[in-house]
Parts: sequence; C-alpha cells; structure tokens
Amino acid sequence: MGRLTADETQAFGDLVAAMARFLQAKEKADAQWDQAQAIVQPAPAVRTASVKDNPKRLLTRREAAELLGVTHQTLAVWHVTGRYNLPVVKVGRSARYRLSDLERWLASRTIIRSQT
Repeated sequence: MGRLTADETQAFGDLVAAMARFLQAKEKADAQWDQAQAIVQPAPAVRTASVKDNPKRLLTRREAAELLGVTHQTLAVWHVTGRYNLPVVKVGRSARYRLSDLERWLASRTIIRSQT
C-alpha cells in the first residue's frame, strides 16, 4: 500500500475530526437522556395491581411493556415489524393489549429444560 496523497491525508483528518465531534455530541445527548430518565417517575405499583384485579381492561402500550419488562418502543417495533405474534387491539390510533393475551403469549414463549 502506498503513501496517502495530501488530499487523502486532509480528507482523513477531516473525517477523524467529524467523528470526534459526533462522539462528543452523542455523549452529551446520552447524558441529557440519562438526566431525563432520572426525572421520569415509574408507574406506581398500585396501577399494576389494578390490572390484575380487572383482567378484561385493555392495557396501554406502556402498561403492557412494563408487564413484559421491555420498553414501549420495543412493543411498537414488534407490532410494526410483526416480529412476534403478540395480539394488539387497535382503538383509534392507540394500541391496546389484553392481559390474557399477554399471559398466553408469555406462556407460549416459556422454555422448560428437562434435566437429564
């Protein structure tokens, strides 16, 4: 491999500088995101209990995500891409989930390994 020309050296230097600026901006954005997440209060435990008390009530995407231990964005991606066969009830523009559907889906994804 030969030596870089002056133009190639300059282009490489510009690329390295751009990457450094990008990484600094990403670190700043990540820090701001972490601060924002620290402000957000988790849903009270009573809310989850009320879901169990009324299994026919439709859960919001956030409630369903909390129950499954994923983010509401993950549920949205699963719905749009069809990654998992998780039933969704559309109410207008909102996506709702039945507790019984979520429990059935979890049961179908449970793996029990036999000890041999």
